[in-house]
Amino acid sequence: VTAVDPPVLVASAAIQQIIITGVGFNPSTSVSVSLGPGSSIPLSTVYLEPRRLLASVSPLSVGVYNVTASVTVAGSPVTATLPGGLVVLGPIGIASFQPGMVSELGATPFSLIGNSFTPDTTVIIGGLAVTATYRSPTSLLGTVPPNPGFRLGEPVPVTVLGPLTGTDTLPDAFEFTGPFAISS
Repeated sequence: VTAVDPPVLVASAAIQQIIITGVGFNPSTSVSVSLGPGSSIPLSTVYLEPRRLLASVSPLSVGVYNVTASVTVAGSPVTATLPGGLVVLGPIGIASFQPGMVSELGATPFSLIGNSFTPDTTVIIGGLAVTATYRSPTSLLGTVPPNPGFRLGEPVPVTVLGPLTGTDTLPDAFEFTGPFAISS
């Protein structure tokens, strides 16, 4: 097993389909997914060609799954596993945004903690899309833009948008404060 397409699914009550790529597949090839030893879940599989299978994935829990293909060759079982080949994400969510106070001039680094983030997650701060750096499914980093017009002390919403995982908004993520002045 060399690849799974798509490699990421969103947890759903519906059956979803994936293409498994590898070598040596035949019509009797079986496929399973597992979170670890002893948790094997068989998938319904359709043979497409020696390098591709179509598999139907019943609803799975959120997690990172190993994908294993098994086939009998000359009377001997052969298995191949793609560790972490399938990721199942839940709905996107924001747990926290730091810092709680940001200069109205912007340029303040932020940390966004939540779940089901991907490298394609969009962050919207006060209505403005900002560039965020993906660190993990639970962490994004970026820089707050200048205040787009919120009153000082007014709660500013932060929204995350995942192309696969949906949208979530933290309505009072932070507040803009006045620019810091140095007095002599």
